[in-house]
Amino acid sequence: MAHKIFGSDAFQNGVDVPYYDIEEHCPHCDEVLPILIDFDQIHHFYVTCPTCGGRVLLCSLCEENCDQRDGVCQMSDPATNLRWLWAEFGDIPINDRDEIEEPFLHFERGTDRFEIWHWFDDRYPGGVVALMQYNERDEQKAKKSVYELPKMVTDNPNGNFEVMLNLVYGKDGWSYIRHGEMDMPITDFCFKKLCPEFGCPAVAKIPMTNEEQDELLFDCVFDNCPVATVYAALSGYGHLRDRLRKHEDAMTNRVLTLE
Repeated sequence: MAHKIFGSDAFQNGVDVPYYDIEEHCPHCDEVLPILIDFDQIHHFYVTCPTCGGRVLLCSLCEENCDQRDGVCQMSDPATNLRWLWAEFGDIPINDRDEIEEPFLHFERGTDRFEIWHWFDDRYPGGVVALMQYNERDEQKAKKSVYELPKMVTDNPNGNFEVMLNLVYGKDGWSYIRHGEMDMPITDFCFKKLCPEFGCPAVAKIPMTNEEQDELLFDCVFDNCPVATVYAALSGYGHLRDRLRKHEDAMTNRVLTLE
């Protein structure tokens, strides 16, 4: 589905007028357009006028957040709009169960954070990772010292970006993943959450120690097991984070210029 536009004749005459969200005025032909918004495509901030074929911006969606520069609407680009929506999403409170505590766009209160991440990932060029990394200062090729860069490793992540960077962490010699209401070893995550659905359900029921689970999962990598591949990636993720922490701690005695 996409934004649905209703003809002004039916609208003005009261004939077959369905529910609609906003009205926009076509600047090219003076047509008044009742529009039903498809919130799954809300990052598209324009429609095509059915009368003249001209582009009509959905200015009613911006309201006080209008971002025109030199008479050009910056939100007419879907990627720009998605970056703006991502920033808005960053202000939405999220509980310990990774659920949003306030409605966001068409997502109701209680929606899982990662479901919304997937929505952005499907729509932004390069996915969520590119969306997180986007920074206008990068476009300007600003030079910054490592002293000015915030540390990426934290044991108490806040917000989408920090949670993503610290999703897997090391504790007591094992890698843990932040998942749902509680953190769990990635061995348990794979055997209890992934193996029953994507791997070998029978093997997942066999009592094993963490060491035995770890050894079996790494052996299964060579059998092209998708769960074992995820385990290897999560394990590498945790090791990289631990090494990055050491590098960040060591950088207090030196300054490198980033080009």
